[in-house]
Amino acid sequence: MFSQHYDASVLPLKFLCYELLANLLFEIRHRNAPGNIQDLFQDISEIHSYNTRSSVSNNFYTQSSRLSIQVNSFSRIGTKIWNEMPISLRKLPRNVLKRKIKQILFEILASEDSYIDFSKIV
Repeated sequence: MFSQHYDASVLPLKFLCYELLANLLFEIRHRNAPGNIQDLFQDISEIHSYNTRSSVSNNFYTQSSRLSIQVNSFSRIGTKIWNEMPISLRKLPRNVLKRKIKQILFEILASEDSYIDFSKIV
């Protein structure tokens, strides 16, 4: 099943969602997203002034919650995607980042592994 998608250069829906979210998070990080979406994300450096790995890495702040509806929200999933992405990947220009993410996802798809872990790839 996966190889058919790979041969057609079309990502499965799960991978496509990941790609789109990663690209949107890049726009949010660079303040190019619409204001209502931008407001859903907060830099860790805005929460506290301590010099931590997360604040230096330009991570987004993740609010704690026990409600599953909040845990599975767009802002939580987007924050997780961005914060888990290697810094080297985040620092790429937008066009290069888009190509690199798509390349990584197709490599994962070709290996028929649906688990996405950027830290082991870059």
